[in-house]
Amino acid sequence: MGRVQWVSVLLGKQQAGIAMLELAPPEFCYVADMIIASRFRRRGIGSWFLAAIEQYALGHGSKRLLLQAVAGTEAFYAARQFVSDPYVPIFLKKDLPILQRKVFSAGPG
Repeated sequence: MGRVQWVSVLLGKQQAGIAMLELAPPEFCYVADMIIASRFRRRGIGSWFLAAIEQYALGHGSKRLLLQAVAGTEAFYAARQFVSDPYVPIFLKKDLPILQRKVFSAGPG
């Protein structure tokens, strides 16, 4: 069993997004319940949040993200290089490039 970590995006004093991560390094980080509040959608926040989650997972030794896409979000994840896991097709996966490590400290632009 991995370690569970909640992460969120704040814009000013408003919570724009939240996700639960299950860190199980070195194999994977499972992204559960990534939600962007409806009033903040289509502003690039989800893309920024997912990129920040990738960096967080890399920083904690994970080499892959796994998640289950909610109906209607498959294209969002496909555009971010997630593919169906060949061993468990209900999951999407993305292998994380080890050399991509950055620190995210600023919000979306």
